[in-house]
Amino acid sequence: MALARSPLKLVGALLLPVVASVTAAAAEYLDTGPGSRRPVPTARGFSVRRFDAVVAQLRQRFGLTPGPAVDDETFVRRVFLDLIGRPPTEEEWHRFMRDSRRDKRARLVRELIGSDEFGYRWAYFWRQVLLFRVTDPDDHVEPPVLEQWLAERINAGAAWTEIVRELVTARGRSDLDGPANFVLAHMARPTALASETARVFLGVNIACAECHDDPAGRWKREDFHGFAAFFARIDERRLDRPPPPDLPPDVAPPPPPFEIVVLDMLGTEYKMPDASDPNRSHVIRRPRLLNGRRVPAGLPDAYRRGLLAEWLTHWKNFWFARAYVNRIWFEFFGDCFGPSPDDIGPGRPLRATRVLYSLASAWHRAEFNARWLPYVLARSDLYGRRCLDPQDELAFLVGVPRRRVDAYQFLHSLATALAVDVRAMPESFRSAAEQAFGIDPSESRRLLPPTLDQVLLLLNDPVVERWLQERARTLAYRAARADKPFEALCTALYVTALSRRPTERERAVTIDYLRSSNDPATAAADVLWALINSDEFLYIP
Repeated sequence: MALARSPLKLVGALLLPVVASVTAAAAEYLDTGPGSRRPVPTARGFSVRRFDAVVAQLRQRFGLTPGPAVDDETFVRRVFLDLIGRPPTEEEWHRFMRDSRRDKRARLVRELIGSDEFGYRWAYFWRQVLLFRVTDPDDHVEPPVLEQWLAERINAGAAWTEIVRELVTARGRSDLDGPANFVLAHMARPTALASETARVFLGVNIACAECHDDPAGRWKREDFHGFAAFFARIDERRLDRPPPPDLPPDVAPPPPPFEIVVLDMLGTEYKMPDASDPNRSHVIRRPRLLNGRRVPAGLPDAYRRGLLAEWLTHWKNFWFARAYVNRIWFEFFGDCFGPSPDDIGPGRPLRATRVLYSLASAWHRAEFNARWLPYVLARSDLYGRRCLDPQDELAFLVGVPRRRVDAYQFLHSLATALAVDVRAMPESFRSAAEQAFGIDPSESRRLLPPTLDQVLLLLNDPVVERWLQERARTLAYRAARADKPFEALCTALYVTALSRRPTERERAVTIDYLRSSNDPATAAADVLWALINSDEFLYIP
């Protein structure tokens, strides 16, 4: 069959505009920026200034007052944590603060966007999005393998469309092939993969239609199960792997890997359960896209999932661009344009749609570059402001609210403050941090208070205590050579832990404490411990 041999032509024939078409245009790479190892993507006909004007017009329309502009100390900590997942080092902080150029914030954003650390930070973010709601958390996946693959693809400049296609069409093993972990996280079950694919990549919640028609009237059971039929010809298989020969007898061996199995030879087709009789089912031979279009019957898995991936990422499928913009916006501002990052599909109430649609359209013109939207948001006037009332319905048009750090940001904040490598931290401590700071990335962190587990994590770990003392000793030794050693040590401690200078009251109290001690290094360790255990350390300003 000619159509089956040409999935791209088939997609073109099947695909209709879902919400609105976007004018095709090539992305330009013009602005490399000083210190940036990668070009900063730009979208033709779109600029940060233009985005600022759209936001300002909406604020005026809704009678909103822009939040106060943040100072450089707040900005530098915020942008480091948001873009690369850690605060600035003491050296980076001083370099930025000494910079007198008017465009130093824009230069810093370009530098961070172009760094490898950007890829690793956002790889962790997408790993959480893809794996947090796993169907079976018991050893079916290798999250570090997926995270490493994502980091490599982002840092290689892969478009988000390419990454999504590789995830949806993945084959291979959990321990060797990063994309395979998305499929194996849901045990290769068609219903789970259909629900997660729509949720993550389209921002459409179709899960309830698995059992009954959507009460809102948009999704029918036939829609859900027709979509699930794209994954009918895959399964998973557990592989045998002998334990390492040097494994101690009291240590459990690592779990064996899983691999994706293709069932083309069996001619497997999807069976939709009967709504009234669970013992009956209906065979679906022609999978159906969420726009209602069906694909030919009998296609092998490679073409079946390939067609789905092409439709998902096609430039006419505006759900795809909206979902990405909505989720990234949510990560920056703690709120989004719809009820949640997972639910902005047809019939759902949306806010500030002019911002959403202008960004989604421009992202297409930037060739779906994974760096473009974080770059635009971090450069915007809105990002340089503070939101004082995050509970307001349109607070995300006023400024950035205070948000709690996630596990990645916490571990890298601690590593930066103590001048150690995250990989050198005990595995038990890193696992405890993942548990304490792990949160569904679809839930907002803007109003989250610290938990008891988070507070206790830093209070009792002996390795962290040792590193803290070593770091304080280094800072005290260096400050002793300054003209005003206690003043210098006080500033160094605050910059190291909180990326800011102390207030006048904090300075007076801290210096008095340092002077009263016979051992400045021990006193410095006490101050550093107090700052790292403070509420401020756990939040993005």
